[in-house]
Amino acid sequence: MTCRKSEARSPARDQARIAADYARRLQSGGKVNQLVVLDAQRTLASAELSLAQLQAGISDDQIAIFLALGGGWQKSGPTISTAAAKAFRIEVSSAGSGTPDQPGGIWKGDNPGRS
Repeated sequence: MTCRKSEARSPARDQARIAADYARRLQSGGKVNQLVVLDAQRTLASAELSLAQLQAGISDDQIAIFLALGGGWQKSGPTISTAAAKAFRIEVSSAGSGTPDQPGGIWKGDNPGRS
């Protein structure tokens, strides 16, 4: 599953990479100074950071959807650990295990809104 924003930012990163490479070549030929190269590298780093943050947000949202739809529930097998519940900000009540065999556990996902 991809996102249109992710697809739109990938070419921006690619163009920033081309510009940084071009600036390095121009500097080696004596056409531009170090400041131009550093600025192009900064732009590339910014584009890569933006893309990575977007991809991480997409992964977080996919996990939230998976958990909201009951993902991870198995008929027999291990239940979610307390550490995993804390990592995904899930509150597990003490009333039952919450597995399909023993209903009663209440799972509440806490997924704060994104900006």
